[in-house]
Order: sequence, then structure tokens, then C-alpha cells
Amino acid sequence: MSTSGQGIWGFTPLDKVQLTHARTQHTKKLNGPECRLLTVLLANQGKVVSKQELMANVWPNRVVSEGSLTQSIAQLRLAFGDSGKEQKYIKTVPHQGYLLFANVVELVERPHASTSGTAYLGAAKPHPDVGQRETTLPQRLGGVKGLLVMVLMLVTGIQTADVVHRYTFAWGVAKPTWQHADHLDTTYFYQDEPASRQLYHYLSDPTAGLQNGPIHQLLIAATRHHYSVSCVYGDVNQAKNLTFVLGERFDVIATHVDRACRSARSS
Repeated sequence: MSTSGQGIWGFTPLDKVQLTHARTQHTKKLNGPECRLLTVLLANQGKVVSKQELMANVWPNRVVSEGSLTQSIAQLRLAFGDSGKEQKYIKTVPHQGYLLFANVVELVERPHASTSGTAYLGAAKPHPDVGQRETTLPQRLGGVKGLLVMVLMLVTGIQTADVVHRYTFAWGVAKPTWQHADHLDTTYFYQDEPASRQLYHYLSDPTAGLQNGPIHQLLIAATRHHYSVSCVYGDVNQAKNLTFVLGERFDVIATHVDRACRSARSS
């Protein structure tokens, strides 16, 4: 089965209510796992995504059974008004995984989005000691699919009520400001606030040992209680998300990031 024409549901992953029906304007709210699940499926719409890949992205660094995935698929279908019998939106591919039909869900541009259609992450001002420049993160990560990966990392790593409230989705993250800097083969994206800057300066230093690894991009964010670090390696389809308590030693964080991203790259 395939569906032509415009998407039936608009999807805004970082809004409190993430699904809006294009015709009826009926809305549906998703919980964290279902939101991350739809983000991965939408990034691969029209393609089968394996159960292993889905579980790794929806529940990073956790051991879950296929029953959890089956339940989240059922809840997502329920939000769409779909079912396992009809499979109008999400198809079960036996012994493989799941497929979201193309053109049934669209990533929605918010009304205040940039007219250029790109996602601006605040007014990033150059910082003289690292030589970063104003940038649009989705362009660096490869268009809409890169944006979906970025959104997945944000939703996965920092989806707590106080933080989600600070984010607005305008084809990207409008607040807080993000900065970026290139060091050898790695591009670092970090929130322009003290905790994230301090961790960025440590991880970007050659003594941290991350420069010679497989990491292409490293995203660093801080909440009230946690650091969220996401490494992008290979292409934009491959990412690893890690969370650390805010008081964790930076050398411990560097060791875990290096180990997790190297092992993910080799797997």
C-alpha cells in the first residue's frame, strides 16, 4: 500500500501536542517513546526499519523487549486511527520490522519559521577563541533527515517537562542559542550557556582523545540536572545518545563518549 498527496498528519516533535490532522485539525499527544518512534520511522518513510534499530533509538542505553516496541507501535497506530489489522499508516513486515508509508505524515514548519525554509538555532555569534560561525544545524546534518535525527537526539536526551517547555520547533530549535566549532574532523554543536560550554571546551581539547575517533558531529546540551551528549558518525542515519548527571567528571564523560561511539561505529 502507498499513499499519494500531502501528508494526512502534521508532526511537531517538540510541541506538547505533536500530531495535528491536516484536514480536521484534530490533535493527538504522544508520549516519549511514541514520539521518538515516529521520528525514526519518518526519517526512513517508505523503508523498512528493523526492530533492533528502532529499539536502539527509541530506548537508548536500555534493555527492552520486543513487547515494548509492539506496544508503542500499537499506541502510535491508535493515535493515527490505525490498527494492526488495517495498517493504513504503519506496516508490519514479518521477521524484519516496521514501515511508515510515505506521504502520510509530514514534519511541520511552525508559523514563525524562517521564510528560507531552513532551521535557525538562534543568533549564533562568533566566539573568538574557537572560531565558530553562525550556522544552521540541519544544513550541516543533511537537510530534513538530518533535522529529524537532531530532533530525535533532543527528544531522547532532554525530554523533561522543564526543558521541553524552553524549546520551540520552527524547523529546528529556536531557543536557546547554539554554537558550533570545527576541530580537526569533528564538528561540535553546543548550547551557548556555561555548563555546555565548559563540557565542549573539555571534549574538544586534544587531550580528551576524541579527535582521532569516528565521530563526525558531537552535540552537547545541559538541563537542570543532566548533560546530554549525542555523537553522529558515519552518515546522518547513525547516532548515539548519552546522558550524564550534571556533576559527573568530564574525564569520565569523555571516556564513555569515546567508548560508546567507537563501539557503535564498529558494530
